Amino acid sequence: MPQNKVKIDSIRRPQQEKYRDKATLILKEIASERYLPIYISLDQADLLTKELTHELPPGRYNTPAAFLKKANATLSDIICITINQDNDIYSAKVLFYVNDGPVDVKCPIGVALSLADRAQVPILVNSEIMAKAALTVTFV
Repeated sequence: MPQNKVKIDSIRRPQQEKYRDKATLILKEIASERYLPIYISLDQADLLTKELTHELPPGRYNTPAAFLKKANATLSDIICITINQDNDIYSAKVLFYVNDGPVDVKCPIGVALSLADRAQVPILVNSEIMAKAALTVTFV
């Protein structure tokens, strides 16, 4: 299936108390003005924010480094990150090239995008997901 390259645009935290248990991750399609909003947990938002600002303490559970160790891989083994949707729930997979072949491993979105940032690899979203869920911004 065709994939669309995206980049992290922003991480938004709600201002209203009743919505404070989730944050919104905004992914921007590189080739257009389409944006894909994804609700993520506050833990994933914190992890990703700290990773992107280089404030993530080493050795924390479920960090990108811990994930790589568990997957028995290195940053240079990462090919790309894919964002998937199943029953309106988003997830991420990290595609590695290890032992002479590709292997994909499901991963929390915050960790996957942190790895994409560290390894400078593409973040891909299926074209059908973008067609169905992305928002187009028109400037007048």
